[in-house]
Amino acid sequence: MKDLSLPKLHFKVFFCFVLISALLILAPGCGGKKSEQTEAENDADSTDEDFDTVEEDTEGTEEEIEETEENSDNDNGKPDIDIEPLPKPDTDSDADNDSDKPTRTECRKVGGTWDESDETCYKIHDCDSKPENTTWNGWYRYTQYFEDGKWSGPVATEYNEEPGECHFICSIKNDFWDGTECKNRCDSDPCAEVEHSDGICTTTTPYIHYCGCLDGYTWNKEECKEISAKLSLGNICTCQSECYLDVYQKVITCSAEGKDFFGQDAVYAALGTCVRKNYSIKETGVENENIIVDKNLKLEWQQTIPAEIYTWQNAVNYCENLEYGGYDDWRLPAPKELFAVIDICRCDPETTGNYFKETRTFWTSKLYAGNPNQVWHGNFGSGDMFYDAVGKKREVRCVRGETIPEDTFIVSTVNGDEIVTDSATGLIWQKGHAAGKRWKEALEYCENLTYAGYSDWRLPNINELVSLANYDKHSPSSDFPDIPHEYFWSSTTDTRLISAMSAWTVFFHTAAVISGSKDIFYYAKCVR
Repeated sequence: MKDLSLPKLHFKVFFCFVLISALLILAPGCGGKKSEQTEAENDADSTDEDFDTVEEDTEGTEEEIEETEENSDNDNGKPDIDIEPLPKPDTDSDADNDSDKPTRTECRKVGGTWDESDETCYKIHDCDSKPENTTWNGWYRYTQYFEDGKWSGPVATEYNEEPGECHFICSIKNDFWDGTECKNRCDSDPCAEVEHSDGICTTTTPYIHYCGCLDGYTWNKEECKEISAKLSLGNICTCQSECYLDVYQKVITCSAEGKDFFGQDAVYAALGTCVRKNYSIKETGVENENIIVDKNLKLEWQQTIPAEIYTWQNAVNYCENLEYGGYDDWRLPAPKELFAVIDICRCDPETTGNYFKETRTFWTSKLYAGNPNQVWHGNFGSGDMFYDAVGKKREVRCVRGETIPEDTFIVSTVNGDEIVTDSATGLIWQKGHAAGKRWKEALEYCENLTYAGYSDWRLPNINELVSLANYDKHSPSSDFPDIPHEYFWSSTTDTRLISAMSAWTVFFHTAAVISGSKDIFYYAKCVR
């Protein structure tokens, strides 16, 4: 028999070679060419980074890329295969986004900047120029967003007291915006025609001005009115001329009525609810013995004080035996008389003459009712009114003249509500009070109060609040009916430190005048 095993083996080897060659030609990834469909699928699986690289290199449109692919197929002799075009690879495609949001690619085409965090397209522009004598109140640039196939509109430059994009305010203190430019209420010289005015106009807020008045007159309700009654501490302004927030180093333009922080000391002083400090120097003809005259309270003060300091009893004796400026009727001042000349608000020296410039602690004539071994004193450096041991040594400044009247209180009922009238000052007080108020809340409480048919209530300044005290009494240290033994807010900010985070209070358990942080909860009693 003929042996056929070798030819059969050759045939099997040949058949396997042909089969393997065919598989190598047809299989992708084994040296053969990819099909068009496989290329498209791999393209669809490509990453954003791959697409970004291709996009940066080609900088072509989708149509140009497709045309390039078709030409490449023909050049390589590939048959034209009818394949449906795949979407351009992009992880932020319209299928994955809201219909009104652009894609990253669209954002770049329109010249925007893509924000990956919230998938927005934006551009930043400089605001249009602002008018003269103004400053930006917020940001001098604004942002446009690309949505629904278009850019959001531009932001107009405008006057606005709320911080924001392209908002501006007047840059000169107490100027106001009249719709076209910044102006000051004193520009029109409103005091020139006011009777009994010295013609000097001053603005405390953009909305309020006051006129200086001649001696014997005071500014009240847009005119200089004659001072007909004897004045007391509660009638005298503190001379605070700025407004403040309740946070660190925040001096502000005084707010308009109805806005936050309206109702502060400086605002109502400008409206004429008190009489401004008024001092002069009386020359006696004796060297170093001139006299400071308080024209409002009709008191005369020793200008040159002794260098020596005294225990309280020795201070009493010093004043009783003093011959100064041709007078021998000197005495130690009462607490309210001394407090009236303490420069608690750092008065403008041009206004007050800076007559009481010593920043030391001076004795008063009153023993502390809570302890007969202690005496009231006034600190011209800190502004506090407090008490200290009689044996301590303090400065002394003597006064002469009729003692200012003690405050007396008359209760009456108006429209079902009880009010209290102070016969010494003429002020009308709310008989009740509000507890648990921060300083800003106390301002708002009085501004919004409608009581006894009146709606013009306000938080008192510190002089008005101290006028309620009786330094001959203790716990409570006041003749005001039913006043609690608590701390009460005034509208006067403590300006001793640059922080301005405290305001002045009176503690009616003792009558001490103390500064308190504006975020503490104290009591509020309103006045008009």
